[in-house]
Amino acid sequence: MRASRFNRYNPTEKQKITGNLTLLQTFDDTAWAHMRMDIRANNEWKNGAFVLKFPKIGCSMFRANVPSLFKAVYKGVSMTGACSAPPGVYVFDDPVDWAFPNIHVFPYGHYYLTLNTGQRDSKNASLCSHVELRFIPKSVV
Repeated sequence: MRASRFNRYNPTEKQKITGNLTLLQTFDDTAWAHMRMDIRANNEWKNGAFVLKFPKIGCSMFRANVPSLFKAVYKGVSMTGACSAPPGVYVFDDPVDWAFPNIHVFPYGHYYLTLNTGQRDSKNASLCSHVELRFIPKSVV
């Protein structure tokens, strides 16, 4: 997955994500998720600045916390009711609003995110993602 560059001259313009995701098994609420965010400070990474664990509601957690990204990646999967994405290849090339409705305030900064997800009956991760990102102040337009 790749995101377009942030346009600081037009901060309300949505970034576009492009890529594909192949699911070999159903992604639903039997999945767990573990997210660790390291923050850049004093010219080094501070490990585990934020750690979030979702022991059994991986799909609903993703849908509730990053709805625009969920909608872009899993086209056709319901935004209400039971959360389940069937196995298959998901191709996306859509603009995304990086709004997090359940996280109202987050410290600005440079972060390195590690996301692992897997099935409830296994401690092994079936998905591992690493993302470098920056949180910036929301512009007033």
